[in-house]
Amino acid sequence: MKKILKILGLVCFIIGLSIGGFKMYQYKEKQKMIAIAHSKEARQLYEDYMRNLDKSALTEQGKIRDYQIVDQSVYYNPMGGMAVTVYLNNNPKSDIQFGLVQKEDGELELYGVTYSSEVRQLLEGER
Repeated sequence: MKKILKILGLVCFIIGLSIGGFKMYQYKEKQKMIAIAHSKEARQLYEDYMRNLDKSALTEQGKIRDYQIVDQSVYYNPMGGMAVTVYLNNNPKSDIQFGLVQKEDGELELYGVTYSSEVRQLLEGER
């Protein structure tokens, strides 16, 4: 009976260690994605896209005055790359989701962008 309990305890310990290791791996991957989402190169891509939507973006005269990257929204896309959500003007309803992919030369590139209807209403008449 004691032998069975020792084996069962060892199995539980190994399973717990495996789960803990996997969670640690996921945490590190998430931190890497957040670092990429906040990188200077990624921010330049976001800002260039916003300036295409609103010529005066990120200025006092622009309809898009500022943006915040939502760390909780960052995830790997199963089709490749990663997705990042950005809130405009401190409003969670006005959001843009950017798809980022790393090219073979290591440079980041936008591969898809979607934005909420609130962003469309905000920018109405800009295009």
